[in-house]
Amino acid sequence: MSKKMSYKILKRFAEKYFRTVPRQKKFMTFQKAETILLIFESDLSEGNPRIHRIIQLLTLEGKKVTTWGFLNKKESITPVSPNYKILLPKNFGLFNKPKKQILNELLSKEYDLLIDLSTGNLIYLDYIILCARAKCKAGIKKPEVNFYDFAMDMDDYLVKNNMKTSDLDISFIFDQIIFYLKNIHSND
Repeated sequence: MSKKMSYKILKRFAEKYFRTVPRQKKFMTFQKAETILLIFESDLSEGNPRIHRIIQLLTLEGKKVTTWGFLNKKESITPVSPNYKILLPKNFGLFNKPKKQILNELLSKEYDLLIDLSTGNLIYLDYIILCARAKCKAGIKKPEVNFYDFAMDMDDYLVKNNMKTSDLDISFIFDQIIFYLKNIHSND
């Protein structure tokens, strides 16, 4: 199925989802966030050293971190734990939607903050971001879909540095998002 058709189906699914599943959006400063869901694209070796460093930093800040990654392989060597999960294409069904078991697990928990560290348009992760129960969702602005409450526009940076979105380092994305979440003050 073409990428264009897949995103058309995702957008229709999102419209229906927003109508049927209520969500209480709330801007969440970094200081107020206690539970964080990190979304990322796994490297092929599944080592993900940058992700583990980010988890460690967040844990040292007193945050409870859950991490969901995506790896485009048939099998994963990473052990699954309640707080660290690598999803594979087999976890998704028709039109790249998460299978019921994954969706139920995702919907069973609520987070204060979702941080998407992915740089590409991965429809698999877009479904996860859409369906995750988080008060505030943050990530970098992407052309296909935007399910974020706080989206970082990296276009000027990319042009200035002659880069593509896929060239961005996840540590850089994380640092930028956290910098703004720490420095923006909300009135609630």
